[in-house]
Amino acid sequence: MTDLADLRRLYPLPEGVEDTAMNRAQIARALDVSDNTISKWIAQGMPVLEEGGNGREYA
Repeated sequence: MTDLADLRRLYPLPEGVEDTAMNRAQIARALDVSDNTISKWIAQGMPVLEEGGNGREYA
């Protein structure tokens, strides 16, 4: 399994975006893509520590 530091190097956040728990809409806004794109990326293996949903944020 890849550790968190490796994942952060592979998938860096955009400049000025804090590493924090966000809901899907916030992630989409931060990355300038649609909510559906975020769902697709997560299904394809985008790393998340905890998957959000129904009032729970992604981490």
